[in-house]
Amino acid sequence: QSSGREDRKVAVMAVFAENDELSGATPEDAALLRSRLENDPRVVDFMVKVFPGQKHGFAHNHLGQPEEGSDDTERFVDEGFGSVDSLTTGGDAEVACLLS
Repeated sequence: QSSGREDRKVAVMAVFAENDELSGATPEDAALLRSRLENDPRVVDFMVKVFPGQKHGFAHNHLGQPEEGSDDTERFVDEGFGSVDSLTTGGDAEVACLLS
């Protein structure tokens, strides 16, 4: 009798930093993961996001630095997160956009 694991479908979200040098967490590793996810029939949806100019741990340690001259919001709302042409800042609309 099957354990059912073969039939499971999963969604994957992976966050990487452009300047990460930790083995398994480099941008090259992100590219490899993306290619594997694209070809895995168990994966129904995935997002692999590499944040530009960031180092390992930026998402957890409040170490993220905005790119010089950039709008910080635009770094996080782009095609990888289902971008929108314009973003209303503040309130539920922004939260919904960021979670979409």
